[in-house]
Amino acid sequence: MIKYRNLVIDPKYRAVILNGKHNELTNYEFEILYLLVKSPGQVFSKEQIYNQVWKSSYYGAEDNVVSLIRRIKKEN
Repeated sequence: MIKYRNLVIDPKYRAVILNGKHNELTNYEFEILYLLVKSPGQVFSKEQIYNQVWKSSYYGAEDNVVSLIRRIKKEN
């Protein structure tokens, strides 16, 4: 479980709680958020995020990564 200020991420139950409110994320949204939170200070390229989350090669799919990060920011 990762706790940072008012954010709690529980990878076992794939739960994200912000300000005491449970947030529903898609699988890909959760995986991106979890990747970023468990690696504080590390900078990832869109290609690195895609390769780690989708577990496949990156073929110009930057729109997928960017749109999911936008949704994560908007929802939280």
